[in-house]
Amino acid sequence: MRKEFKHEDDIPECIDEAGKILALQYAHHAGYARGLMSTLKKFPLTALRPEFTAIQDRSFPVQVIWGTKDTVIPGTTIVTLQQLVPRIKVTKVEGATHSISMTHPDAIIEQLEIFGPQFVWWLGHVLLLICATFYLPYWLTFSSKAGAHWYTRAFLGAIVSYGVVVYKSFPEIKFEAQFLQSVLVEENTQYFLMAIFWWRSTPMIAPLIPYVVFAFFNSLNYTRTNLLPAIFPTPAAGSADAKASQIANILRDIQVWTEKNHASAMALVAYIEILGVMGSLIFGAITFQSSFLSPIVYGNFLRFRYFFSLHTRAAFADLRIRADGLVLGNPKIPPKGIQAYEILRGAITRFGMAAVQQPTDRTE
Repeated sequence: MRKEFKHEDDIPECIDEAGKILALQYAHHAGYARGLMSTLKKFPLTALRPEFTAIQDRSFPVQVIWGTKDTVIPGTTIVTLQQLVPRIKVTKVEGATHSISMTHPDAIIEQLEIFGPQFVWWLGHVLLLICATFYLPYWLTFSSKAGAHWYTRAFLGAIVSYGVVVYKSFPEIKFEAQFLQSVLVEENTQYFLMAIFWWRSTPMIAPLIPYVVFAFFNSLNYTRTNLLPAIFPTPAAGSADAKASQIANILRDIQVWTEKNHASAMALVAYIEILGVMGSLIFGAITFQSSFLSPIVYGNFLRFRYFFSLHTRAAFADLRIRADGLVLGNPKIPPKGIQAYEILRGAITRFGMAAVQQPTDRTE
């Protein structure tokens, strides 16, 4: 290509870079030459204003990932594109050339993370919510066994979501006792293991409720922060877009609602985990509907929740005060009954206060 120019100064900067890209692609990708010739033959490489203008009339999101040292597509082209498609999202990667996908793959992956692990995490929550909704009528009509397939699918969604979180929290597996201990005391690992436990257990409505509440808030926040902004990008400053204004109001309403109700929802979950789930397991063990080991397994889970959740500690404290008020000093309860209550309360307290290694930087 350089031979086409009479003087060295007449050669555009992009010629050398384009030549290197062509050579690299041709050497490593079968069919590249055929694809390139087809593009040159059928696709207009210049005068693309009509094509860019047509994009603005469509509703799908548009994003450009551009290297600041790209001499094949200069910055002036990006400016023109922004003028023709005001809603476009432009991400600039410093130092990248036209071959950005080969030289800066991490930057590309970061921008496309909406379809990465976090998107799978969101899909797991959505699967849980959908399947739990379908299971609810079976439970209301006392036909839990008939709806067991929806129950197991709901917890399959939970396994997916919490599995993603555990995977992202511990990307590098180490065969060391300290590493294994740090994994097991992580609360997301606890919920992941309990999801597997419930997945293989007799269907009950109580264990589903905490997961449903978590899934609802998590999926709602992800929709607000990731999905809706990706589908409806923020328009350029100064543009009067009625739909964009409506979407902005929806995002703001979602944020206000979640911030207002999150704490009360987490407090409700704490009471359900203590009274609803444990009560169901004890009743199931007494009536031989579930294993006697289930309350023990779940009791260990509650012990971790007591250490790592402010809401769970507050719920335990409130329940203890209420129980003491009902039992201690009640003239209708004989002394032996009060003594038995105190022994049971002491055993529960000792079990709950057993040493648990707490990970640092915990957040509710």
